Amino acid sequence: MAVGAQEKMVLACPQGGFNDMLCQLERAWRYCRRFNRALVVETGASGLNDDLFRYFELRRSGPVPILAPSDLGWRIRLREGQIQGEAADATPLFAQGAKLGDTFDMGADHADPVLLHATAGGGDLGVHFLEKLALRPEIKAQITSAIAPLGQDYLSIHIRNTDWQTDYVSAFRSIERLIEGRKVLVCSDDSRSLLYFQDTYGTRCSFATTSELGNLDGKPLHHGRSGDAYAANLRMLTDLYALASGARIVMVDTQNTKRSGFAVLAAHMLRRLRPLDGDGAFDLGGRLASYRRALLRGRPMRVYRAREIRPGRHLCHPTYE
Repeated sequence: MAVGAQEKMVLACPQGGFNDMLCQLERAWRYCRRFNRALVVETGASGLNDDLFRYFELRRSGPVPILAPSDLGWRIRLREGQIQGEAADATPLFAQGAKLGDTFDMGADHADPVLLHATAGGGDLGVHFLEKLALRPEIKAQITSAIAPLGQDYLSIHIRNTDWQTDYVSAFRSIERLIEGRKVLVCSDDSRSLLYFQDTYGTRCSFATTSELGNLDGKPLHHGRSGDAYAANLRMLTDLYALASGARIVMVDTQNTKRSGFAVLAAHMLRRLRPLDGDGAFDLGGRLASYRRALLRGRPMRVYRAREIRPGRHLCHPTYE
């Protein structure tokens, strides 16, 4: 497919973590649907630091063609925050001086054949783009094998404690009633929280983790830990799908009272997807069927939030998210 008057594109180069990346891709997809454009996905500037289609294939794209730059023969270069793009015939895709952070007015149509959307920002849209994707068979097989020993009836907890700090001691205290005698999966970007939970609560529940137990330097586990983006992303995706495949999940607020986008995405996956199959429950009928399955399992409240109400005190409560 060549870029020409008959085919307008949005080149999405999202930044941020995995949920931010998916949220920005969904925003771009919705713009493309509204204004009849194709979506070209370049994820090298995101926390994934790799090609999204190395891990996923398309389940469906609806009315919007979703492409990789290589599908068009495009060359995209990211250097020191600058973005350069050329079509297969070496024609520049957009004006010189384009940089990470650039975007356009998404409320209006534009004449430009290629629009650049290269921002970050999270929220609740990420699960909608994820539902358009399916794990590649080899990725799915590795994740399925890793989480199979967990079964299905377990409680998931996610702690973010590197770039954003979390009072996990107070948070764990607030959810003691949920963990007693249960199988509990704790995932984190900082192994100190995992070791604390294991030492403090290991005799009161069956503790499990799919995260690494080795990071004590305060750096995120899933960003540049080994120099191997594929291995780091496989660990990240294993954590994500493990968090989303249990019976319940607890999202824990950070000390700036923000939700972790990773936990938000996992919670939406638990409520709205059959995570490893990708089938979505976004309309009313699908969501009622999903809730009915939860009732039959005796778990009507599937998502909890441990909210910091003051320093040293968390309140854990069910939430819609």
